[in-house]
Amino acid sequence: MKKKKEIIFTILTRKQLWGLSALNVFKNYDVRVAATTLVTLLSGGRTEDGHYRTRDGEPACCTWTATGGSYGQVRCSGADASMYNECPDSRTPAVRPVIANPNVILSDIKWKKQGNIFIAEYGEYPQMAADVQTSSKLEELFVSKTLKTTGKSYTFDSTGLKDYTVGFQPMEYQEYEYEGKKYIRFLKCLNNENIKSSSSRKVRCVTPCWIQVQPIEWLLDVSGILISKKALISGLQFDVNEEYNGNLNGTSLMRYINKYFRRDIQPSQTNERQIIVSHNASCAMKRVAEEAKVKSK
Repeated sequence: MKKKKEIIFTILTRKQLWGLSALNVFKNYDVRVAATTLVTLLSGGRTEDGHYRTRDGEPACCTWTATGGSYGQVRCSGADASMYNECPDSRTPAVRPVIANPNVILSDIKWKKQGNIFIAEYGEYPQMAADVQTSSKLEELFVSKTLKTTGKSYTFDSTGLKDYTVGFQPMEYQEYEYEGKKYIRFLKCLNNENIKSSSSRKVRCVTPCWIQVQPIEWLLDVSGILISKKALISGLQFDVNEEYNGNLNGTSLMRYINKYFRRDIQPSQTNERQIIVSHNASCAMKRVAEEAKVKSK
């Protein structure tokens, strides 16, 4: 039996985001990227308190790029879409994953169109907070130990945001099921470090926040890559080293993506929704390429 090819994950480069070489998709969509509730809780994703927003009106956040900056730093995309440098051992920028070879998952993708943009739906991940009523019910069931688990968990970094010399320390969060939807229970803390413990002081967690696991949406670019519509991950060092040498695949960030994120986005159970067959998915990718060529003439 032929082994299924693995997804190749990466993140955007400086040239893909800005200037004449910027990806075609950003001519029709915003370079700024929205932060999920999870991203905000994990580190804030440097959202600037919602001062900058995307074209969809959502709070924008800062994200890592794959490009090196001055003095071993890393280029980042700001919440205002500007470019700035960040030290690799920081945990404040968020992560906007990219799938470099979506052809290996065509049979698992559901497509839709938003204006001139083709959007792929693939995988699922904790993203936005549940409403107040649902959160109260989930907490009630959790406390009474009657809330069902799915058997799946998600892994995040438990290291304190300012513990720069400490590398990745995994902490798992169980996935729960309620009325056909899935959630994780995340603890929000007083000092804004959330569940993260710090070597310098104790963190008092006060508020459980229920985050819903939702389908991941990806923007399709004419080059054939898929870019996550929202920033999905945060609270991770780009690398434990103080200087970035340009080898993206050798960073702590990519090790996390390839070991944990790759696994965690796989659904805990088969979705009942209809999957678009690979033939139709291929047609969608060909169509966006054709439309881009017509506009460039």
